[in-house]
Amino acid sequence: MKRMPKEGQIDPSKTFESQKELVIKTIIPTIKKLLDPEVYPVGENVLYQIIYRRHRSQRDTYRISKKTEEERKKEAKRKHKNTRRSEVN
Repeated sequence: MKRMPKEGQIDPSKTFESQKELVIKTIIPTIKKLLDPEVYPVGENVLYQIIYRRHRSQRDTYRISKKTEEERKKEAKRKHKNTRRSEVN
């Protein structure tokens, strides 16, 4: 993905839905051209899901980096509590 030109990359600051056309018309065909169909028999739907999950992960990281230090600490504390609760059950 990083080897693609800047215009062909997904922006983590935007939603996936707003970039859906870029994914369908540019990114998936480019990846399909690069993959050998005999070695990697992958359909467009599988590629779409992979790209969607990657964007979601990047967007989560981006959104966390935009939060203040206090908000990050509060969220980390909340996640820690939830993990401890699920371990006890």
